[in-house]
Amino acid sequence: MANEELLTHAKQLYMDQRLEPTQIAEQIGRSEATVYRWISKYAWERERLADDLSFTKLGERLARHIHLIEQAATAENRSLSGMELRLINQIVALVEKLSNKTMRYAHGLEALSLLDRYLQTKDPDLCQKLKPHLANFAREFSSIDGEG
Repeated sequence: MANEELLTHAKQLYMDQRLEPTQIAEQIGRSEATVYRWISKYAWERERLADDLSFTKLGERLARHIHLIEQAATAENRSLSGMELRLINQIVALVEKLSNKTMRYAHGLEALSLLDRYLQTKDPDLCQKLKPHLANFAREFSSIDGEG
């Protein structure tokens, strides 16, 4: 396996399968120190944490709960109660707010990623790429104070 393929495979094991660095090292035939170095160098830990905390995943979980409420009513051969309808309406409103914040969050993560890479390499091209992301991030998050 080529180095780029090996790195991609290791990241997939870390991100998608949630394997520990020791397990990844065993599977790909590299040292544990190498895997830890990749996790640090490419900020996989931050990416994995962001994935766990993403507004999109939270929205998906809320949507699944709406479905479960609807399924329960159907299984019991009844209409949704007033309380269930109010709960669903509250969840839908929350999901809409989360979808708006997801874009803000994405800009923040992109800016942070570029900033990390710039700090590691001091590449002036990255600094130029970073400027619009930071501007978007600042503009979008400055409007959060007005939201509930």
